Amino acid sequence: MLNDQFDSITARSNSRPRILILTSETDDDDVLLLETLRRHAMTVDRVQTADDLNVCVGMIDYDLIVIDLLMPDTDSLHIVKWLSNYRNLPGIMVRSSLEDDTDRIVVFELGADDFVSKSCNPREVTARIRAILRRRLSEKERHNSLVEGCSCQSSQGKLSFADWVLNSTNRQLASPSGELLKLSIVEYAILSRLFIDPDAVKDRASLVSTSGDGVDIRSTDVHVSRLRRKLALYGGQDLIQTVRGQGYRMVAPADAKRR
Repeated sequence: MLNDQFDSITARSNSRPRILILTSETDDDDVLLLETLRRHAMTVDRVQTADDLNVCVGMIDYDLIVIDLLMPDTDSLHIVKWLSNYRNLPGIMVRSSLEDDTDRIVVFELGADDFVSKSCNPREVTARIRAILRRRLSEKERHNSLVEGCSCQSSQGKLSFADWVLNSTNRQLASPSGELLKLSIVEYAILSRLFIDPDAVKDRASLVSTSGDGVDIRSTDVHVSRLRRKLALYGGQDLIQTVRGQGYRMVAPADAKRR
């Protein structure tokens, strides 16, 4: 059963970040975290099952969801994967009572924004949640500013180039034949920058600053190489052109063949 907190949904202020916590039991760590988040002007709901979480995200656009990794009768990793593909793409923080590097790596690969210990100081958890929310807001504002004046086709949060469609709501790229490619935050940021004014050459520094994720400029080539491999799987060979000494730009398949 859902808690009675949903009776007052319509009365909530839109200025308060909306946080949902999935945890199977209310221990001291959970109580302290809920109290701290609420003291810091956040609206916090708590559910104990995956079914209740599914109902909640269908009712409310949460800014961030906190998930306990160890849930009885629940595959928390499956929830993380599902949420990372959800249409409104909330921020995701995973908490665990175990200090396991493998778990940490897996949840990041599945799309989580952060991983913390359940014993982590609730003030630190609050600060990290705020950092995630600031970064996501900055990414959204940056993307919106880039889309203004875009020379490629754009509608309803989508950018298109040479029949490839980039969706900003779920960080997915659709190939001309309809296959969906899931992109990391950095890959999406780089590709969206390339899609905007695709004929213009973007230097590595601008692509890195667009990602907003503290990516080293020297790793830009690595991320572009991974994007090229993903595109190649669905017939997108040579869509990204290297302009020696300058950076990268998008080229249509016909233009690529003439190079």
